[in-house]
Amino acid sequence: MSKYAPLGQFLRDSFESEIALTFAKIEAVLGFSLPRSARTYPAWWANESKSHVQSRAWLNEGWQAWEVKLRQEKVLFRRRNAMVEDSTRGDVKEVASPTFAGSADLRQENLSLAAARLLKDYTVEAGGQASKAIARALHEAAIARRGRLIDQITANAPRVPVGAPDSVELVREDRDGR
Repeated sequence: MSKYAPLGQFLRDSFESEIALTFAKIEAVLGFSLPRSARTYPAWWANESKSHVQSRAWLNEGWQAWEVKLRQEKVLFRRRNAMVEDSTRGDVKEVASPTFAGSADLRQENLSLAAARLLKDYTVEAGGQASKAIARALHEAAIARRGRLIDQITANAPRVPVGAPDSVELVREDRDGR
């Protein structure tokens, strides 16, 4: 195991498609100081697995060092593939989360097998863009839920649950969403 493996593990556990890390954060993850060459030479951050033991840590986890800012002591890592299949188990081990006002914790253990498979399939169909796959899955879930709400409202008419949207509002939102 490489001494840089904790950095690879940290990146693997991230659900973002890109992440900017300060050198201090990287050192905290690693548990030791980066060598002086990491602060001096951009080439230290090159995505070269044959000659750079450190880059194997992120490359093996599906990440690339994308942009290095030596003066600010920051490096931007980007996920090469938004979702990575674990070849030993055949399941999805990482899902990139969307960016929106809230925070989404999209961990494998929180997903059903069907949900993980759906996201994997949609990501492939979206050319590897997990955020588009997640948006599609959420859109389809929202449409299905609206259909259930409309069915519930219709079945219970005229007794609409307090606080539930009325059918006119739902139909209007569906129309405007198209």
